[in-house]
Amino acid sequence: IPFPIRTMVSAPDGPPADQAKSVHLLLEKVDFLRALSPTEQQMLVDRTRLLVYAPGEKVFAQGDPGESFYLIKTGRLRVTVCNQEGECFLAKEMLPGEFFGEMALLTGEPRSATVETLTDVELLSLDKSALRELLRANPDADRLISEVLARRQLRTDQAREKARKAAERRGGPTGQVFEQLSEQFLKKIREFFSY
Repeated sequence: IPFPIRTMVSAPDGPPADQAKSVHLLLEKVDFLRALSPTEQQMLVDRTRLLVYAPGEKVFAQGDPGESFYLIKTGRLRVTVCNQEGECFLAKEMLPGEFFGEMALLTGEPRSATVETLTDVELLSLDKSALRELLRANPDADRLISEVLARRQLRTDQAREKARKAAERRGGPTGQVFEQLSEQFLKKIREFFSY
C-alpha cells in the first residue's frame, strides 16, 4: 500500500512585495479605512488574502453569515438584492477598485445581497481578526465606518421603498434619519468587536 506523500511549502505572511503596493492602493480607495494611519493600513495590507473565482461563481448569497470584506482587484461582479418574495429590486455591476461585504465584517449581520462573478475575478479579502485590534486602537475609525454604513443603508432602503411604491418618488433622507442610522451602526460595530 503506498503511503500518502505531502509536500509542505512555507510562504511568507501577507502578499508578495510586488503585490503589496497594489493592495495598498486598493485599500486607500476604501472610504472607511482612510481614518487609519499608514502603519495601521500596512498591517491590513499584510493580512489580506487573494481569492480567485471563475465566471458564474457565487461569492456569497443574500442571508449567508459572514465575517469577511472584499476588494475587487480584477474582474466584474454582479450584486443583487431581493425581497422576501424573490423579486430583485436592486442590481449593480461592480468593477475593480470597488468593495463589498463590509456590513457583515463590521456588524456580524447576515449578507444583505448576493454577489456573483461575471468574469474571472481576483478578490482581496480581510476578515474580522484583521480589523479587531485596529478598531480598538483608533477611536475615530468606528465613527467614520458607521457613517459610511449609514449612507449605504439609506441607499438600499430608498431602493426598497421605490420598488414598493413604484409610482411614487421619495425625496432624500433627512439628517435625523442619517444620524439615527449612523448611531445604530456605531453601536453594532462596538458590540460585534466587543469594546
